[in-house]
Amino acid sequence: MRRDLYVFAIVVVMQISCAVSIPPAQASTHTQMVTSTPEISASPPVPLDSALSYTTAMVTAVRSLHVREEPGHDTPISGYLWNDDFVVMTGNCLNGWAEIRWNLGTAWVNSYYLSENKCWKK
Repeated sequence: MRRDLYVFAIVVVMQISCAVSIPPAQASTHTQMVTSTPEISASPPVPLDSALSYTTAMVTAVRSLHVREEPGHDTPISGYLWNDDFVVMTGNCLNGWAEIRWNLGTAWVNSYYLSENKCWKK
């Protein structure tokens, strides 16, 4: 139960930290022009409509887990996750790879090293 509350708190904090807005009454035309930047992510962000619609899993790798742009061992590495880190899974799976939320977009990890996942076929 405590772990579930911890995971829920992490998801809520992620949702809050991703939402940045300027109230229209306080934003001038100049401010709006400066703050509107083009999307630079290769994949569009996955909206977090509700914390219950996504699965949260913990990294169970001994040390680190490669985060990749696409599923597969021969694809570029975007970064790393560490043992006991939590990830939010989007629910998409492909040949043992799980899609996760990563840097305002998505990325892929080998689902064998995630707890609570449905992507790994045993």
